[in-house]
Amino acid sequence: MSGGDLKTIIRVRKWEVDEKRRELGALLAEEAALLSRRTALDEEVLAENACAREHVREADFTLGSYAARAHSRRLQLDAALAEANRRVEAARDELAQMFKDLKTFELAQEARDEAERKERDRKEQVVMDEIGLELFRRKEAAGSK
Repeated sequence: MSGGDLKTIIRVRKWEVDEKRRELGALLAEEAALLSRRTALDEEVLAENACAREHVREADFTLGSYAARAHSRRLQLDAALAEANRRVEAARDELAQMFKDLKTFELAQEARDEAERKERDRKEQVVMDEIGLELFRRKEAAGSK
């Protein structure tokens, strides 16, 4: 595999990491919406209870069925929230693994680049040494005449 091949893989992996980040953002937004709905339900139940305390006679007929329905909605929201939390954690774990893999490729590419740079520098030094040696030989040859 040439150095360019890793650069292509790195570019693809960066794109995949970005896609996973966007997916995680969407999951976090979904989780926040569920939390908001649960908070709104809690506030609604508190308001209904306050209203029921003020209008006891009318509340006797409706509060029981409302409380049962609110409890059912709360259970559904809690289940959906637990599922959203599970999906968020799974996405975070997957993102962490993808990022680790990306870093592995980036470090490998950096090592390749460094090795290529050292080899280039070594070859350049050999050429410079040959030039210096040739100049020295010419100077010696000119001095011995």
